[in-house]
Amino acid sequence: MANVEIFDGMNRRSAPARRAQVTDAVTYRIIFSVCFIVFLWSMAIELLAPKQWRTLSDVARGKSLWTSANDAAHRCASIAFQG
Repeated sequence: MANVEIFDGMNRRSAPARRAQVTDAVTYRIIFSVCFIVFLWSMAIELLAPKQWRTLSDVARGKSLWTSANDAAHRCASIAFQG
């Protein structure tokens, strides 16, 4: 397969470089999704635990479960993707 140039806005990238960028984006989304599901479940279980067992997480401080899981997943996926 020939090295075909793709015009992407102001940047010119070769097809393999563009493919690598798309692969990285998909990999990041997969890592983020797995982290999000894990944190969502763990925070939901934490809410079901008795009060004296809970840690001082974002959920215990009154932040929404969804927002807390999203923030934690962003932090975890960013660190994991840096490799």
